[in-house]
Amino acid sequence: MALTTLVFMLLWSTLPTEVLQNEMPKPECVYTIRKDEIDGPILRYAKVGDQVVHRWECNSDIYGLLVHSCYVDDAQGSKELVIDEHGCHTDRVLIGDPTYVQALNMAYREANVFKFADRVAVRFQCAIRLCLKEDGGCNDVTPPNCQLSSADFGARKRRLAPRSLSNAAALALDTDLISQTVIVLDNEEDSQRFAPEQLRTPPQRVCLSSALFAVVVSVLALLLIFITSSALYFYSRSTRFTEKCQSYRFAVHCPTAPVYE
Repeated sequence: MALTTLVFMLLWSTLPTEVLQNEMPKPECVYTIRKDEIDGPILRYAKVGDQVVHRWECNSDIYGLLVHSCYVDDAQGSKELVIDEHGCHTDRVLIGDPTYVQALNMAYREANVFKFADRVAVRFQCAIRLCLKEDGGCNDVTPPNCQLSSADFGARKRRLAPRSLSNAAALALDTDLISQTVIVLDNEEDSQRFAPEQLRTPPQRVCLSSALFAVVVSVLALLLIFITSSALYFYSRSTRFTEKCQSYRFAVHCPTAPVYE
């Protein structure tokens, strides 16, 4: 009996335990380009060289984020990598390394507006990697270490590679974000021609309901009938007066219209 009990306990202890993952609600994340400052209005129209702020954010205090693999495209098929897969810039003239807030749920970067040659519109697409901040789940994930120079890109890549292996579970939550499309103008003439107010404001029109339209038509019809009747009446009186005047034996001046006293 003792042997049987021991075997039973061993079998029971070897049952695998089930680990529940990804039970946390996924946050909503957005990518916007702001005018002048981080809380500025969302940009729709700009000129080359204008100051803007790229802003990536997730509405969660549980997750941290890493911005990586960002491309700029002209909405017609041409695109260029501006932030690499590690979250570091490829050309500081276009856009630099994102700055992360302390809570790690938002990143931003100031930049100047640019565009493709012979293109009017630009937009950006970035990948967002989420990590759970609990128990240090975002350690070595975000913010990235972009301090090495571009000449040491290979060393930076080798330095970051082990991190992706050791944090495979934390780096599994990826999503793509696309910014709004920005119309980029070259000069003041284009700014006036493509003024936002002109593009956004529809032409002014007067709209009438069916009942009001019927009333207006009726009033206009009655007014037209009154004017026509009055004109015919006075024309008839004038004709009779002229005929009567011309029937006199004496030569007199006959006015073209009767005189009423």
